[in-house]
Amino acid sequence: MKYKIIDNFLPDKEFEKIVTLIMNPTFGWHYNECVTWSNPEEDNNFYFTHTLYDWGAPQCQHFGDVFSVVEGCLSQKADIDVRAIVRIKCNLYTRTEQILQHEMHEDYKYSHTACILGINDCDGFTIFEKGGKIESKANRMLIFDGQDQHCSTTCTNKKARININFNLL
Repeated sequence: MKYKIIDNFLPDKEFEKIVTLIMNPTFGWHYNECVTWSNPEEDNNFYFTHTLYDWGAPQCQHFGDVFSVVEGCLSQKADIDVRAIVRIKCNLYTRTEQILQHEMHEDYKYSHTACILGINDCDGFTIFEKGGKIESKANRMLIFDGQDQHCSTTCTNKKARININFNLL
C-alpha cells in the first residue's frame, strides 16, 4: 500500500481561511443517507457533504477559494501536477459513542489521485484494506490512489470529523 502523508500541508494563514469558511454556519451541509454507495441497503451510517466540484464544473461559489490554495501546495509539496479535477467534496461525520468504521470502497474504478485534507484534529481515521491506519489531524494531507480500497470512520472526541476529499487526474 502506497500513500503519502504531509503534515502542515497548507500555510497556517491559508488553512485558517479554509477552516473559517467550512465552519461558518452559512456553509451548507447536505445529508447523505449512506457513506458509501457500494451497498446502500446494508449501510446504516450517514454523513453530511458539501460538493465543491463535480460533473466537470464547480458546484458552489467556494470552489476557487479552496482549490487555488490547495493546488499550489500539491504542486510544491507533493509534486502533483493536476491535469483534471474529478471531484472535490467536504465530508462531515458526526460524533458517535464508539468509532464506527464505514464500508471499504474505492472512490472511482480507475487509477487517480485521492487526497484527504483534515480540517480538525479528532480520534477518527482512514483505513486501507492492504494495511495502514491514518489518524485525522488538522492540516494533514493524505495522498493515495483513489482506486485503492479504503474507508473512513466517525470520531468520539469531537462533535464531528471534517475533511475535504480531492479526486484528481
